[in-house]
Amino acid sequence: MNRRQAISKLSAGLIGATITGVSGFVAGSYLAPFQQPRQVQPELRERTVTVERTLERTLTQTVTTQPRLEPVPLRFVATEGGVTTAPNALMAKNLQDRGPQVGLRFESFNVVRGTGEAVRELTDGRADVIGPVSVLSLMGAIERQPNIRIFYFNDYGAYAGIVVGPNVPYRSLEDMRRAIEQGRKIKIAFTRPGSLSHSYSILLARLLGVEYGREIEGVSLGEDAAIIAALVRGDVDAYTTANIILGWSLEEEGRGRVIFYFRDLIGTQWHELSYATTTEVMTRSREAIRRFVTYIRETTRIAMLDKELTVSNMTADPPRGLGVKRPAAERYYSFYLPNMVGAPVREALQPMREIAVNAGITRNPPEPQQLYTTEFL
Repeated sequence: MNRRQAISKLSAGLIGATITGVSGFVAGSYLAPFQQPRQVQPELRERTVTVERTLERTLTQTVTTQPRLEPVPLRFVATEGGVTTAPNALMAKNLQDRGPQVGLRFESFNVVRGTGEAVRELTDGRADVIGPVSVLSLMGAIERQPNIRIFYFNDYGAYAGIVVGPNVPYRSLEDMRRAIEQGRKIKIAFTRPGSLSHSYSILLARLLGVEYGREIEGVSLGEDAAIIAALVRGDVDAYTTANIILGWSLEEEGRGRVIFYFRDLIGTQWHELSYATTTEVMTRSREAIRRFVTYIRETTRIAMLDKELTVSNMTADPPRGLGVKRPAAERYYSFYLPNMVGAPVREALQPMREIAVNAGITRNPPEPQQLYTTEFL
């Protein structure tokens, strides 16, 4: 992907909520049958060109042209799931020594397992900023602790999918539904309770119209390695993973296959991951958060425009990379749609609230305006 293609990819994402050609769902229920893709109107195509020209001007300006700033400290906690799902987040982790170029000094840069652990670091005062963390999971956290705020949405669209083991006969959700009708219980692996993979396993039961815990049995297995081993052995039927690149790697190795993408349900009117802070940190460290946003935009710019560096990050062995093979990494580079600006697609937040309820994350999700602030954008 060259520079112009990368900019076209980003501009499509910036207005993806308006012009998306990905199937959506019937208004009133995101668990209703699929609609046909919508056509892009001529005036919206013109908006796409306008966005591309604006981005061309913006992305040619690097932080090196700005006055040198005295670095301010920031304590940052990333999540394993966010780093493995978002190539721009992996780039941010690997280029953290560039923080001083935007006037930011990472007092700490730690990686924890999931959103729940990151939220505890934030609310216990050990972190100023966390991310990328699941927007869905944050809805539940914000319901309990309304001082949490999202200040940057990391991407557009959904990046989770359903991966089945090599000897499982299912090739679609309809195959699963027929098996259930014939009396079969389906075992779905997920990482940990409260994780994004857990939420998607619950959502799967809703999609199939069955009861979670009865026809669909969720099995918590912790790390990806344990889940892959269980899939290959046939101990579980499927894995609802937020890391679809893992599913592609298993396909290449003949150890599994992807049978469903949640983006076919959700489309681009969705935000999978985000960065969050608290109102207390917003009050005392406004400048640090502003500079962190600049840092994320700069590392996202690098991830978008330097395909070779981004792919090599993903193929590198942990902890620097994901240890995946190059074909899967290149495929994911074209699949993932980062959000250079960080602003929310407001039309995405209402369906997210509905799915948060259906996935058992929250009973009373916060209103969209309670979830985020655009102060730092």
